[in-house]
Amino acid sequence: MWILFAALCVHNLEEAFTYGYYREQSIALTARFVGHNVSLPTPSIFILALIIVAILAAAATIWVCRGPFGPAKHHMVNCFAAILLVNLFIPHIPAAFLLNGYAPGVVTAILINLPVSIFVLRRANAVKYKSKNDY
Repeated sequence: MWILFAALCVHNLEEAFTYGYYREQSIALTARFVGHNVSLPTPSIFILALIIVAILAAAATIWVCRGPFGPAKHHMVNCFAAILLVNLFIPHIPAAFLLNGYAPGVVTAILINLPVSIFVLRRANAVKYKSKNDY
């Protein structure tokens, strides 16, 4: 679980450092698809959202790593890894194509989140439970 949290933090750092620069391009691109101007969060609001996500992920990580490991914690690990994996395909890769090759977070999504999430999903799902009473 800590490796997922670390991957998320590195990914959030890339997004935090690049969002402001690509925000205007994203607004123009979104307006082209929607048909009117849209408002995206300011860089400071976006960074605040990234911090909140990191705090929630830290709380989930601490919860999973303390005490006995049971089905709820197993599902939390799977959900966390799946979110990182899905986040690669929605929105990072399509946004990178639409923004001429780069979107905030796409590098760490591909190079870190993809292999880490696959590793954790494979590893977490190798665990087999006999019954609810085994926890």
